Amino acid sequence: MALLKQIVSREEHSLGAENPKIRIIEYGDFQCPLSRAAEPVIRGLLREFGQQISFTFRNYPLLNDHPYAFDAACAVEAAGKQGKYWEMHQAVMANQANLSDDLFMKLSENLGLNDIRFVTDSISKDVHYKINTDFRLGTESGLTTTPAFFIDGKRFYGCAADLYVLISIILED
Repeated sequence: MALLKQIVSREEHSLGAENPKIRIIEYGDFQCPLSRAAEPVIRGLLREFGQQISFTFRNYPLLNDHPYAFDAACAVEAAGKQGKYWEMHQAVMANQANLSDDLFMKLSENLGLNDIRFVTDSISKDVHYKINTDFRLGTESGLTTTPAFFIDGKRFYGCAADLYVLISIILED
């Protein structure tokens, strides 16, 4: 069984309960169709069980298959520096078929971000370090594909819909 190499830190972007019964971590790629398909499932889990679970997204850009995955992760992390991580996360996933630098700037403007700071942050060493650290931790945990889910530090092998069923069963007991 694959185990997660690092638990969630306070600096990461998480949704849901502060002291959850279950922690879900997703390693995802903003250009991966399966990562995008997991989004509504995760939102459903948070709607139904948000007081009992926490969800953290970590970047795992598969650059050989998805040339805009790293840039998309940079855009989302840069938006996070202005308090709009999840809004940009959702907007990038919703526009997955059209990823480009122009799109990231348009989304930044739509979210009311300071454009100069957004660009500066998206190319900053600390944003790149965060994404590369996420990727390294995922690789050290045995990952090669996205999305990959961990439940309380243990790798979940299945699709997002199966994850929903499992979490529902666990929490309804």
